Amino acid sequence: MVLGTLVIANDQCKLKPNNYPLNLAVAKLGQDLVDFRPDNRYAPLLEVKANKAREYIAGMGLRRACDGMQEVLLKFLPDVYVPRP
Repeated sequence: MVLGTLVIANDQCKLKPNNYPLNLAVAKLGQDLVDFRPDNRYAPLLEVKANKAREYIAGMGLRRACDGMQEVLLKFLPDVYVPRP
């Protein structure tokens, strides 16, 4: 869920991660980032979650959806995302 949110939030909401290595942040969640790349273990799941994030934007509107996705990213990837000023 978190990486699907990350992909769409970066693209649609223009959220910018800091320079903390994403693979380390994902490892803290007990996963290996390589497993989420195309044609790897969790790639189909990532696509499903990305589609859900797109549906969330369509249903909530871009601003509200982006605020919600930012909350998720701040909670689960605090090393990668910091609150907007």
